[in-house]
Amino acid sequence: MLDCANIKHGLKIGTDGTIAPCCIAQNANFRDENGEILNVETATSKQILNSPTRQILIEQLDKGLKPGECSACWESEEAGIESKRIRDTKRITSSEYTTDDIFLLDLQLGNTCNLACRTCGIEGTRKWKDDYKLIIDDKISDQDLKDIVKKYSSPFQDESSFWNELPNFYSKAGFIDLYGGEPFLMSKQWDVLKELADNGKAKEKIIQINSNGTVFSHKYLDVLKEFKDVLISFSIDGIGSKFEYLRHHGIWEEVNSTMMQWKEETKNYSNFSFNICFTVSTYNFLDFPEMVAFAALNGFDIYCNFVYQPQYFKCSNIPDKKKKDLIDMYNSNVIKYTSSLPPFKGRFVRENILPKLKEPVNFLLNSDCDKFFYQRFLTVTKLLDKSRNNNFGKTFPQLNHVLELDIT
Repeated sequence: MLDCANIKHGLKIGTDGTIAPCCIAQNANFRDENGEILNVETATSKQILNSPTRQILIEQLDKGLKPGECSACWESEEAGIESKRIRDTKRITSSEYTTDDIFLLDLQLGNTCNLACRTCGIEGTRKWKDDYKLIIDDKISDQDLKDIVKKYSSPFQDESSFWNELPNFYSKAGFIDLYGGEPFLMSKQWDVLKELADNGKAKEKIIQINSNGTVFSHKYLDVLKEFKDVLISFSIDGIGSKFEYLRHHGIWEEVNSTMMQWKEETKNYSNFSFNICFTVSTYNFLDFPEMVAFAALNGFDIYCNFVYQPQYFKCSNIPDKKKKDLIDMYNSNVIKYTSSLPPFKGRFVRENILPKLKEPVNFLLNSDCDKFFYQRFLTVTKLLDKSRNNNFGKTFPQLNHVLELDIT
């Protein structure tokens, strides 16, 4: 028998209102008995929990089978990386939960966001609208494009019936994971969180906010301080110009200042912790050691979030003949950025951070290059660089040198 807290005790609600076990499950949208995809705009919590799709996934695990929808976790585990399955299953310490109880609740309540990150898409931010037309469908009409943008926010309008069902999901949820979009820009969900804080139920729950690091507000701090534990995970994929290239519209100095403000304003609250979520893509594979050093020096934990979709940003699609040179350069960066870390950071860095430096290399080597997706990476990079006035070669000179690309 295999175990996965997300399949047995989790729900992920996407920006389009569809439901799946977690945020990285592929082609796993819950369906009803007629094969129709369920949506929180119309489905009740009971219908969602009883979805045949969900029941099949549970049965497969109980038989020791590995569902194909969970390939991202199986791939990580094969590479010696702690998968989301393993990480999240550790969060449930009680045996009281049945398969009708939702402990892990992942919420993407719309595509409201102030950035247009390179590896994101229109489902995660409205600011990707022009890029969608550029690289996905250049013949799409303006009205159809508006409809697509609306698709990823309409389930969570103020009048949506979803808000009436949400308390049923929150009732036993011990871990709430908010992302988006940008959670600090989605006002309606904060009304619900404030209600949990006001009625004392927040003290039973752990909440994680996945933020782009652009927003601080005492209003939100006053709500979050009432929760049992709060983890704010900053999505930071590089430093300086690399951050600004990958997190389009973001300004590194402002984001760095906001992260430090969150730490300063919460230093007297023992229930707050922070980490950096580094999304490893083809672009920034070489830059993880630099970010590890930044995290260690500033007291952040850090973890890797590997890009699986879109597949053309998946770093293992780098040409196989280039991987050895890339790993050699990566190892040089490890020495460059970690050898000078001060001794007072020693134990935390050695036991919690430095072991993670192996993960990108393991992931890179775990599968062969797909030439189609690598060529797509080159095409998309050129298109986005031109439309965003970016320059891949100048921003990532090390990677450009290894790949020998002519992207200017």
